[in-house]
Amino acid sequence: MTYVMEMSTDGDILNTQLNSKWGQVSQRYSWNQVRGTNLNIPNNSDIIVIAHGDAYEIGNMNRGSIDIRRIDSK
Repeated sequence: MTYVMEMSTDGDILNTQLNSKWGQVSQRYSWNQVRGTNLNIPNNSDIIVIAHGDAYEIGNMNRGSIDIRRIDSK
């Protein structure tokens, strides 16, 4: 099974299409569905996260608007 998580609300992320080699997407989750949720994804699933990011956080193009950071980030 393949799951896509869009960790942004920017249009370019929402419109990103996967290479057909990934196979059929079982579920595509928006940021509002993902945050704070237990998705009960089965073991051995492929999880693809689509996001803007840098070495310290993933999220929207406007730094800090979705705040998912590495533990050791600044």
